[in-house]
Amino acid sequence: MATGERWRSVSAVCGLLAGPVLFVATGAAVLAQPDEFSVVNHENSDLGAVTANSPWLDNQLGSNLPGLLLLVFAIGLWRSLGSRRSARIGSVLVGVAGVGIFLSGFFRIDCRHIDRGCDPNSSWHATAHNVTGGITVIGLVLAPFVLSRALKFIPEWRDLWILTLVFGVGTIAAAVLGGAIGDGVASLLGVLVWFIWITILAARMLRLSRATEPAADAPAFP
Repeated sequence: MATGERWRSVSAVCGLLAGPVLFVATGAAVLAQPDEFSVVNHENSDLGAVTANSPWLDNQLGSNLPGLLLLVFAIGLWRSLGSRRSARIGSVLVGVAGVGIFLSGFFRIDCRHIDRGCDPNSSWHATAHNVTGGITVIGLVLAPFVLSRALKFIPEWRDLWILTLVFGVGTIAAAVLGGAIGDGVASLLGVLVWFIWITILAARMLRLSRATEPAADAPAFP
C-alpha cells in the first residue's frame, strides 16, 4: 500500500474509534461517581473535575484519547478532500474540535456541582476548561455546514453532502432538545449525533482508501 493510502486508512480507523472511545469512557466515568451524580442533570465536565472519582476515566480516556484520534482523522480529511477552500476550512474545524476535546482533559474544573461549598470555576485551569469548551463547540457546530459544501463538489463524496447538512442541523437540534431535559443530556445528545456523522465520514474514507490499494500496490511497467 502506498504511503498516502496507508495514512488515509489509519486516519479513517482513528475516526471510527473516536466516538466509541469517548462514550465508553464517559459511561465508565459516570459509573465511578456517587449515586447523587446525575448524568441527566449534571454537566459532563463534572466527571473530570479535581474532586471527581477516578477523573482519569474522563480526562485521559474520554478527552485526551478521542481528541487525539479526532485530530488524526481531521488530518486525513485534509489530505483526502482536496484543496477547495471549504474542504480545507471544514477539515480544520474538525481538527479544532479534536484539539478542544483533547485539551479539556488537561484543564479541569475545580469540583463537581454535587460538592458543597465549592465554586467549580475559581481557578485558571477551570477558566481554561471553559475556553476550550467554547472552542470545541465552534468546531462541532460549524464543521458539518462547511464540509457539506465541500462534499457537494467531490465526486467520491457528493452523495454525503445533504446527509452532512442534516447532521449539522441534527447536532444543534439534539443539543437544544437535550437542554430541555437536563444539562448533561444536552451535551451528550449533541455530541452523539455529531460523532455518528464522523463515523460515516470515516467509513467512507476507509472504503475509498481500500478501493485504491490495488492501483497503489501494482508494479509500474514501462
